[in-house]
Amino acid sequence: MDEEVDLQKILSGGERQRLNLARLLLQPNVDLAILDESTSALDEENERTAYEL
Repeated sequence: MDEEVDLQKILSGGERQRLNLARLLLQPNVDLAILDESTSALDEENERTAYEL
């Protein structure tokens, strides 16, 4: 458990996008976020959920 894990190697593209969107939403004091193709690797259900946020 002391080993650092490289998430880029074990997560799929969609999983990385969901993780990054969650990190963005958890940041305090974010009034504006400019995203470029932020849902391109998500499936339809997760893409719809992201847009509803």
